[in-house]
Amino acid sequence: MTTEPVLTMQGLGKSFGDRQIFSDLSLGIHELDKIGIVGINGCGKSTLLKCIGGIVAPTSGEIIYRNELKISYLAQDPVYDPDVLVLDYLFEDHQIPAEESYIFKSVLTRLGITEFDKPLGLLSGGQRRKTFLASALVNEPDLLILDEPTNHLDLDTIEWLGDYLAKLKKTVLFVTHDRYFLDTVSNKIWELEAGKLHISRGNYSDYLKGKLQRETDALRKETRRQAQLSKELQWLSRGARARSSKPKHHIDRVKELLSKSYLISEAELDISFQIDRLGKTIIELHRLTKGYDGQLLFKDIEHHFQPRERIGIIGPNGCGKTTLLKIIAGEETPDSGSVKIGVNSNIAYYKQDEDSFDPTLTVYE
Repeated sequence: MTTEPVLTMQGLGKSFGDRQIFSDLSLGIHELDKIGIVGINGCGKSTLLKCIGGIVAPTSGEIIYRNELKISYLAQDPVYDPDVLVLDYLFEDHQIPAEESYIFKSVLTRLGITEFDKPLGLLSGGQRRKTFLASALVNEPDLLILDEPTNHLDLDTIEWLGDYLAKLKKTVLFVTHDRYFLDTVSNKIWELEAGKLHISRGNYSDYLKGKLQRETDALRKETRRQAQLSKELQWLSRGARARSSKPKHHIDRVKELLSKSYLISEAELDISFQIDRLGKTIIELHRLTKGYDGQLLFKDIEHHFQPRERIGIIGPNGCGKTTLLKIIAGEETPDSGSVKIGVNSNIAYYKQDEDSFDPTLTVYE
């Protein structure tokens, strides 16, 4: 069944300085498309979303939108005022009468947000993400653009959102690293690779099957190229007399074979470093208790970490997962209890919202 396009890209390109992110993208997005964009980090997925959402301008080409197309855009890291209340944040971007605030409240409640008068700055990362998501959903857009919508969300909310978007009779364009979410929601996959889009119909599983077939075909072509190259090189190595007839043809053929490869190499990352021998004590948690404003988050947590443990902490947004990590890392103090760090134990802490670095430094610095 053919549906009408909601927008069409014609020769779309974007670059930053001398770096070309993507170029010559000419395709459309149609009604009821559920498009998941995949690709390695830094390939331009978020930039493409921003161009389509009208957040940034393309360097070349244009996007033709259907008349009166309504777009909602959920950024990966929305800018917000920490003092603004949850309900007020939703009202900022939507022009509806205050008496109809029940619409906002119902959406927030479905996402597990019930403290409508709480400042955004006092919410957990997951609760804030739910508020931003509610703002995008409540607008009832024709095109919903979501950049990493599952970031910071608890498992139940991710499952609910996937089912909701799969059933939604709207057009959805999104970026996520959650493979199960991709499989649930998408009916089309765009793979952004080396500045070009490869389009696959179906969900993420269908895309993987197609990609495996493409890679198998590419490997077969590469094996054939290597065999042809070996044959031509053997001919050229025979000597001047044997090469006296049509040598230029063979030389040109070798040059062509050397310049052509059907395989795209992906760099492998090898991280190795010296690890000090751990002592008998690694980290010990003794009866940790923590709460805020009369609300108890957790009580009497006990655990002795063992060598090579890999611990995943799960639970609903706002239950205290990040607070527990901060206490273990020494960034917050418990209301009661203690954390004992072993003599040779060193902690590296990757935060949910990393805002402590100097933005003027380069990556290498």
